[in-house]
Amino acid sequence: MLARNLVYDVSDPVHPRLVCRGTNTQIQLAGGTSIAYVTAKNGKAVVMRRELATAAETLAGTLPFDPRNGFATWTPDGLLEAYAADQNIHLWSGGADHVLYGIPPFFGGFESRWSSPRGIAAFSPNDTYLAFVDPVDFSSQNLRIFSIGDRRQLLAVGIGYALGGRWLPGDRFVWAGNSVMQWSPSGGAHSMRSERWFDPAASADGNWLAATVVSSSSVPHVLVVTFDGSKSFSTQLGSSPSFVSATVLWYAEEKACGSTCAVDPTMPDGVVRAFDVLSGKDALVQFAAGEQPVASG
Repeated sequence: MLARNLVYDVSDPVHPRLVCRGTNTQIQLAGGTSIAYVTAKNGKAVVMRRELATAAETLAGTLPFDPRNGFATWTPDGLLEAYAADQNIHLWSGGADHVLYGIPPFFGGFESRWSSPRGIAAFSPNDTYLAFVDPVDFSSQNLRIFSIGDRRQLLAVGIGYALGGRWLPGDRFVWAGNSVMQWSPSGGAHSMRSERWFDPAASADGNWLAATVVSSSSVPHVLVVTFDGSKSFSTQLGSSPSFVSATVLWYAEEKACGSTCAVDPTMPDGVVRAFDVLSGKDALVQFAAGEQPVASG
């Protein structure tokens, strides 16, 4: 399981074991017991593949844009990258750089976590499609979905602030903006839920979705639902859910902070909790000293 630049063995999701820690990099799981990470060699951004069991490393590929320096996504084999640069959205594929579309300039800033866009940059699991929204593109067609093979635009729609998105099995894409929507090649785009979700997550099998939902007074909790909406759970104060197995998710516990917070009434308190969707049990995740993924505050 990947949490920021920390890789955990979550065989026991309540008692995880830290396997790898990265610094000044981006990490992705690469299948089996391997990871891929970005670093710089000879002035260029490269993707390295590392086998965790043996620490053996190989060069996977070279990227045209260093994703550590901007808004981008890339594949663990180093063959694909999508990124924003010079008010254009680029796709690196087939060993060449392609400009997909341009975006308007942005001037301004954001104060609250709950009034700040996240953006979306995600390749589908089989690297067939790309979904992209630059975080500060608020135009009437800010969400775009492309076919990678021919760079054909399949969807262009305005979603307000882009608050995150996830690809699910079957080339289904779920995103959060003004509401929760989904798209598929066969079914097109349609509405799923009316709530405003932040940072949606999904189980690997696509059966469960989770997201931060914020009350009218800016108090967050985690909402967990089945894809078909037939079951749902709501946690205590919390945010930032992430599935660590098909039925267990981690989320960050939050606490009220009063005048110590600039705008928001709560903040993460450094505690991570595990919620089991089958039993409904909500448990404290117990990390070894120095291995927790979030610091207090």
